[in-house]
Amino acid sequence: MNTNILRYIIAVSEEKSFTAAAKKLYIAQPSLSQSIRTLEKQLGAELFDRSTNPLTLTPAGEIYVLWAEQVLSTQRQIERQIVDVVEGTDTILRVGASAERTRFLLSPVMKRFFELRPRCIVRIHDVTASQLTRLLEEEKIDLLIGNPDIDPVRYSSIPICEEQILLAVPSSFAANLPSPSANDRYPEVDLAQFKDFPFVSLPAEQTLGTTLRQYCSASGFIPNIRLECRLLSNLHTMIADGIGVGLVGEPFVRYLRNDDSRVRYYSLRGMQATRHIAAVHRSDHYLSRDAQVLIELLQRQSMV
Repeated sequence: MNTNILRYIIAVSEEKSFTAAAKKLYIAQPSLSQSIRTLEKQLGAELFDRSTNPLTLTPAGEIYVLWAEQVLSTQRQIERQIVDVVEGTDTILRVGASAERTRFLLSPVMKRFFELRPRCIVRIHDVTASQLTRLLEEEKIDLLIGNPDIDPVRYSSIPICEEQILLAVPSSFAANLPSPSANDRYPEVDLAQFKDFPFVSLPAEQTLGTTLRQYCSASGFIPNIRLECRLLSNLHTMIADGIGVGLVGEPFVRYLRNDDSRVRYYSLRGMQATRHIAAVHRSDHYLSRDAQVLIELLQRQSMV
């Protein structure tokens, strides 16, 4: 089967334009239109309603696009399985992770990964959690490194580590406890003690942003969120500069290696202040050897 025509149909359905699809596919627009016209004659049905602007799929087109996506997805899975049994083949692994997890989870293991998988090219998509889920659904990434709270039927989650959530407080704030001992790195505090302080937070649609609001609600108050930003590194900088208090993950704190004395960190009393980190992939997709090796390295690192 010539799968090019399947890609043509999908591209036109996504772009809703023959011209835009031709540019995306790097082919001439007349050639694209003719290929689709030929297919429509063979099928005896039009796949696109050309009277609409933008183009829309006909009922027959909707059926065909769904089938085409399934065929191409199956082809990709077969190709990945074959690659794993053929030595000396170049491979590509597409991984999705937030910018921070890319920095403190992926980066430390990549050198060893390339020693073990020298023919693999890794493409990292470092975007927000909501974007990562969409990329996984659209098959634009093979693996998502993040929270496993995702449809367990459509997706499989392989545990990597458990991440403690800490309260980060500017060292200049009077609410800080005396300096902890070496055996009490993250002394416990009640979050309610900070209800009158300003907060710095990730947006509500990001996991730590949602978590902050839930924890504060459980502690009996609504946080006074003075500032929102999308990157954990920026959030931490704002806390260090005395803007407010906020939540951070313990691996991020470890990654900093206590370089910033302007911030103190506390565990939260009376709360299950942890979250699970997993490697998530589509249940109906083959998990390549490249992906398996990366997951094993991440799991091993979490035990150090």
